[in-house]
Amino acid sequence: MKVSRIFFCLIFLFIFNLYFSFTSHAQGLIVNEVSTGPASQVAQEYIELLVVGSAADPTGPVDVRGWIIDDNNGDFSPVNTEISDGHLRIKATCAAFANLSPGDLIVIYNENNRNPNIPPDDPTDANGDGVYILAGNNNSCLEVCTTAPTSTNPSYACAYLPVSFWSRIEIWDDGDAVQVRMPDGTFYHGFGWGDLTATTATFPTGSASFTFPEKGPGVHFELLCGNYTTQSNFMANTAASETPGQANGPANQAMMVEIIAGNYNYSNLDDPANCGTILAAADISFQAQNKEGDVELRWKVQQPTAGGIFALERASDGLHFEQLKSWEYTGEEQYFAYTDQPQYAGTYYYRLKLLKQDGSLLFSSLKQVEVAFEGLRLTALYPNPGSGRLNIEFVSSGPEAFEVEVRDLAGKQMLLLPKVSPTQAGKLVLDLSALPAGMYLISLHGSRERMRGRWLKQ
Repeated sequence: MKVSRIFFCLIFLFIFNLYFSFTSHAQGLIVNEVSTGPASQVAQEYIELLVVGSAADPTGPVDVRGWIIDDNNGDFSPVNTEISDGHLRIKATCAAFANLSPGDLIVIYNENNRNPNIPPDDPTDANGDGVYILAGNNNSCLEVCTTAPTSTNPSYACAYLPVSFWSRIEIWDDGDAVQVRMPDGTFYHGFGWGDLTATTATFPTGSASFTFPEKGPGVHFELLCGNYTTQSNFMANTAASETPGQANGPANQAMMVEIIAGNYNYSNLDDPANCGTILAAADISFQAQNKEGDVELRWKVQQPTAGGIFALERASDGLHFEQLKSWEYTGEEQYFAYTDQPQYAGTYYYRLKLLKQDGSLLFSSLKQVEVAFEGLRLTALYPNPGSGRLNIEFVSSGPEAFEVEVRDLAGKQMLLLPKVSPTQAGKLVLDLSALPAGMYLISLHGSRERMRGRWLKQ
């Protein structure tokens, strides 16, 4: 009898833990920002959704096909307030949303009155920036239910139409809600505002959702950082601060960086590190500036620590960082410098990462640099090593022709192309199969610069 009770308890604990490990931390979509638009009622509204991972798989692909987007369905009270009949659902045939990455953003907007702050449509992320922009009537990825939920029927059982339109989730200024539900209709994330003063909606973590007292035209709500089931981590703001398709400021950006890197702690949403741990200005002085197309980066350790490893990182979007170089820091060195040579003109973001000896991770604040350069740049040589055909990629800021020269390490000229036009799509292909095996210098000569790279012939 005692053995049976022990066995029963073990089975119960196993099922309990399995259930909560699944329901508490499943991958999905959260509301990162919602705007009522600057005008009254149905005008220039949008919803911005952030893809999140899970404790079990913080960086793995996320499939959100079948997920539901809705306004108030009656779970936000007073009951029957501001309920638009029906809802939107992401189509099962939408291939673009079958393989999203944590940190991606999805913006869905009112097609009847487009908000001027919304970037150009990009429902498939064709430019690869991790941001999907689509109208509420995008029939390729969205479908509509016109019959449920209603003021008398909270169900999500429905026969869907193969078309979509925003009016089934129109957002009301005086009071409404925005919510995301899993394919089975279970509430995942969302909140209410204005006349809606209470809710029965419950997050997968078990905590209740919330409502904001703010209302009226020109109001939008945005996530700052940290626990996305806590009202205090959101802010009601004015339409003037809308940021559709990008982070809601530095704190939200720091959180998105943690999500993308797989460092966000889904097992403890209140972990302070979910907002990133920033090195104080009193501890480190970090500077970055553009100098003739290069970026000069310098930093000074003003409060020495026990040491660790410094890494310098760069991103073109402020979110997806790559490491440029790392240095071992013994706790004694104070000055560091590095010169970055970006391949293309544009905006770049830089940060320092310090991995301390105790295992803690600190970041500097971001430095933004606008890079512009004149002339010619060699950007890639491949395959390297190679055996014959060599691809040369370059960028040029003007129409001036240039030379391409190949020399061996003894300085002997092996090939010279005297007039190469920069209009050739930034790419050349050379047949170097006749050259003997060895190392070669590949040079691009403009009127003011010479760009070099090394290529190994096998």
